Amino acid sequence: MHSPGRLAPRQLAQIERASYQRRGADGQPGSRGGVFPQKIGDKERVVLAVLYLRKLCTLDVLADVLGDVSRSLVGNVIREISPLLVDGGLLPPPATTR
Repeated sequence: MHSPGRLAPRQLAQIERASYQRRGADGQPGSRGGVFPQKIGDKERVVLAVLYLRKLCTLDVLADVLGDVSRSLVGNVIREISPLLVDGGLLPPPATTR
């Protein structure tokens, strides 16, 4: 199994790739670069994905726990992080009980 610390560089690369695709090109000199504060930090994103993939929490429960985020945002986070966990060999097995 790979070290969990190896997930962070892949996560940053994925975020930059997605940002580049949304922009459609490189950022313009002097622009803000599309940097906005995230409602969910990088570590929390991984925890959300692991909890959901282990079938310990539903999207609704995870959104409620975070308070000011929507169910769809939690779903987007899980879709974003899951491939990184799979690629890194870090996909957790489902829990035997909820």
